[in-house]
Amino acid sequence: MINSIFNIKDNNDFEKIAIDVFQYQAKNNKVYNKYLENLKINIKEIQKIDDIIYLPILLFKTHAVKIKKDYEIIFESSGTTIDKKSQNYVHKLDIYEKSIIKNFEYFFGDITKYNIIGICPNYKNNKNSSLLYMINHLIKKSQNDISSFLESNKEDLKSLINKSSKTTILFGTSSFLMKLADSNKQNLENCVIIETGGNKGLSKDLTKKEMYDFLEKKLNPKYIYSEYGMAELISQAYALKQNKFKTPPWMKIKIRNINNPFQILKDNQTGGINIIDLTNYENCSFIQTDDIGRQNNNTFEILGRYENSMARGCSMLN
Repeated sequence: MINSIFNIKDNNDFEKIAIDVFQYQAKNNKVYNKYLENLKINIKEIQKIDDIIYLPILLFKTHAVKIKKDYEIIFESSGTTIDKKSQNYVHKLDIYEKSIIKNFEYFFGDITKYNIIGICPNYKNNKNSSLLYMINHLIKKSQNDISSFLESNKEDLKSLINKSSKTTILFGTSSFLMKLADSNKQNLENCVIIETGGNKGLSKDLTKKEMYDFLEKKLNPKYIYSEYGMAELISQAYALKQNKFKTPPWMKIKIRNINNPFQILKDNQTGGINIIDLTNYENCSFIQTDDIGRQNNNTFEILGRYENSMARGCSMLN
C-alpha cells in the first residue's frame, strides 16, 4: 500500500487509495472505529472521498490513535507543560523518512543540491519533535559539511553560507527567525528561508506579511517560503508564494463548514481545515484540525484558528 501511496498520479488514483485507506483504518484503528460507531456511520457505505468522516485532532491528546501495538517513535506536539500534548505513534520511521525526502524533492528537487541549516536552539534536547527530526534527516541526506543546526541566533550565517556555492535552505520557526533578524543584519542573498510557523516567544502579534517584510529587510534572502506541518501528520505542505500552500500528491486539504463539520465546502469558501495524509497509514489519515482556511484549486490559505471546535466531536467517544 505504501508504494501505491507514493506513486499516486492523479485525483482518480488518490480517491481510490484514500477509500482503501479509510476502510482499513476505520476497521482497525480502535479510536477511529469507536468515533464512527458512535456517529452511527456505516463504514461500508463510504465510497466517495467527500463522504469520509474526519477524526477531531484533539483526540490525539486524549487517546492513543494507532493501529499497531509496536512503534518506533512517538512525535509530540509543542505546547506548555500544563497542556497535554498530542502524540503520533509512528510505526515505521523509514516511511516517515521516505515521505520527508519525496516531499522535499517534489517541491525543491534533488536535496544534494542544497545546504540545509536549522535555526533551532536546544534541538538536541527535544527528541520527540517531528519538525526537528525532519530537519535533521534533511541535513543528513544533503551530504555536505555546511548542513547543520545552529545553536545560537547570533552565529554568522553569512560566512557559513559563503563556504559553499550551493543554495542554502534555512529552516526556522517564526519566533527564532524574527530574533535572528532583530539581532543581525546579514545579506543572505544565496539563502532560501523556510519558516515553519510557531509564533510563541514573539514580543507582539504580526501578520504573515509583516513578518515577511521584516525578514526581507533585515536578511535579504533569495526567497521566503513557509512549511505547514504538525506532529499528528507524516507529510508537510509548502507555500512557495506567501500563504499559498500546496500539498504533495499523497496529501489533500478539504474545507469543512464550521457550523456543520460533516459538510465539505466548495472552493473559495472559508471554513475548518480537514487534512488527508495517506502516509499516516498505520495511524489516522483523516484529521479535522482547528485551523481555519480557504481553498482555491490546488492551493490553500491558512486564515487563523478557532477554539472549542472539537468539544462536540470529542464527546462522541464518551
